[in-house]
Amino acid sequence: MRREYIKAYPKYKQVAFLKIANLVKGMLEETELFNAYMWLYGKPEELYLRYHRNDFSEEIKKATGTIVEGVSVWVGGYCAFTFIGSEIHSLYYHAREDLTEKEYETLYKNLEVLHKFSGDRHATIPMKIGEIQQYTIGFNKLEFLGIWGDTYIEMTDLCKGKYRGE
Repeated sequence: MRREYIKAYPKYKQVAFLKIANLVKGMLEETELFNAYMWLYGKPEELYLRYHRNDFSEEIKKATGTIVEGVSVWVGGYCAFTFIGSEIHSLYYHAREDLTEKEYETLYKNLEVLHKFSGDRHATIPMKIGEIQQYTIGFNKLEFLGIWGDTYIEMTDLCKGKYRGE
């Protein structure tokens, strides 16, 4: 029997997402993307973190902790970046090939926070739904799918006092 967890998207996770969004925004400011798509500027709700295990098979083999060091960042329907460890892959961004140490720590530390199982200080989402097949994390919702079909969803619509980003 498949398990489905649906919970409120807690403020501490929304803050973690906004830290990643601000990192990405800073990198995108170095490109021409916002000149071409000005309506995206300053809108964290248009940014999504996406992961599918088929895209990161080598990183899965190297993973030692809760998260796989690989994620794609989508902005307004465009894949702006794919981060593999500290490597930066992008059609828009060519300033450098690697994240700085601080950017790397910000990205993966906050991804670890987003992988925590809300309401259980020691549990992670993979502990509850198994290995992660895919996930999408956004400003208002995050959704994880385990390899056996179990799901974990958090939504701001379920929060009593919704947090609004800056």
